[in-house]
Amino acid sequence: MHKQNSTGFTIIEMSVVIIIVGLIIASVLPSIRAYQVTEDFYETRANLEFANDALREYFALQGRYPCPADPTVPLDDPDYGLEADLCDANNFIATSICPTGLVCTSAGTRDADGDTVNDDVLIGTLPVRAIEEAIRFAPFTFPNAKDAYANKITYAVTRNMAHTNLNLVNPANTQLGAINLLDEFSLDVTEPPGSAHYAIVSHGYNGRGAYSLDGNQVGDCDVNTIAAGLPSPPTPGDIDVANTPGIDLELENCDNDDGRFIVGLQSLVEGDGYYDDQILFNAQSAEALWRQSSINPNFLYNTNFGNVGIDVSDPADKLSVNGNLRAETSVVADGGFCDPADNDCLDPDAIGGTAMTQCPPGEVAMGIENNNLVCIPLFPSGVSFDCGAGAFVTGFTINGGVATPSCATP
Repeated sequence: MHKQNSTGFTIIEMSVVIIIVGLIIASVLPSIRAYQVTEDFYETRANLEFANDALREYFALQGRYPCPADPTVPLDDPDYGLEADLCDANNFIATSICPTGLVCTSAGTRDADGDTVNDDVLIGTLPVRAIEEAIRFAPFTFPNAKDAYANKITYAVTRNMAHTNLNLVNPANTQLGAINLLDEFSLDVTEPPGSAHYAIVSHGYNGRGAYSLDGNQVGDCDVNTIAAGLPSPPTPGDIDVANTPGIDLELENCDNDDGRFIVGLQSLVEGDGYYDDQILFNAQSAEALWRQSSINPNFLYNTNFGNVGIDVSDPADKLSVNGNLRAETSVVADGGFCDPADNDCLDPDAIGGTAMTQCPPGEVAMGIENNNLVCIPLFPSGVSFDCGAGAFVTGFTINGGVATPSCATP
């Protein structure tokens, strides 16, 4: 009888193979994960840059920024990506009106327009349809309004720069930005501080504070830690997230209850320093203080909301000049010319001649007082221009205060 030997792996051999394969997979997984993290980062960055370019072009073409869209509207809804009506003329003044899903806040912002009240910031998501319909050159489509983690990009904008009454003829003032952006150490990243026009935010891998494509908010944004030296409990936005133990940096971007955001370096190390958000923004530039008029390119105007001083460090009026103010052709003033206490005002019509009494014959104006001409005789007393009947004066000389006219007859 012939005996045949069986072949195959024993249990011990199979165990060894499984262990080796496991070790190989374990050694490869970190590289795969690092590769995926890098890919997600750059995909998200690319979409943020697409959105950033699109918003700048929108401003260049419309004279304003778009109002945010409702982040709770799902992708398959007909109203997805539409501007909220919060920025139109009827709702703009009513700061208490804030559509469902959007955040309207003045917490953590600045008073950019000088009315002693902090300016509103509107927080929602990118109005994809409004942007896509308005721009022509910057590539931007529906897929660019989300990050690599299938969440919508958050969009916060200064309300005064998104008014629908603004246009190319009457554009938004570029100094009106009121969004406050800080780094990990609570240092301002814009100059002047808190002057960003808008901010677009990807809430990163963990998605805390983002809205998914179906309109549901992701993550937990509750902050319960009481910061030392602050009211107990602290009001939203007052927590110094960079120096308070137990508070993640990115919670400031997650809460969406104020106009303050953290722009930090990405760190995926677990703990208080974990930060996986990405933010791009736009703020004013130095040259924006002077702008060329869109009505007449020969006109140049100052966009400053405060007062302008020439050799005056603390001007009390729209224009304060320490010295002489000269006009070679004309001077126009809507409110009159007054002293610093708004007294002794001169009616501009008086200078224009419509309300000024002429000096009597033989006298000339030497000044203006109480909105009337101050007249003096053209020549000293005793000067005569009488040539008699049928003659006229052709010249005269002055000799000892007495003029002898040169006369001629027709």
